[in-house]
Amino acid sequence: MCVWFDTTNKMPMVSYCINTSLVGAWSAGGALITARRLLAAAGTQNAGLAMGGFLNGSVACTEEYNGISWSAGGALATARYGLAGAGTQNEGLVAGGYPTLSCTEEYSKTNLIIYDCVL
Repeated sequence: MCVWFDTTNKMPMVSYCINTSLVGAWSAGGALITARRLLAAAGTQNAGLAMGGFLNGSVACTEEYNGISWSAGGALATARYGLAGAGTQNEGLVAGGYPTLSCTEEYSKTNLIIYDCVL
């Protein structure tokens, strides 16, 4: 679906469109070391992060992806699931999640910074 603003008629417009130059396809990548759900993700296709999640309870593990396979990264200070992730593999961020909704952590290749974790 394409959305744009028609400046002549002064109204938003919607249509169904396909840009064939942007059509992609999924391919198989390496499997996570720890299979889980409700995790956060950040990064790019060749430098990704998978953080936290749920596997019979909250998990704190972080994994780094290089485009082929996953490797263990630094663990979250506070295990949780249903959290949001952003940033890059070198400087990632997770926020919220259950059971510590107000917790924010910054991931770095060199250190872990925790902001306002209230249990």
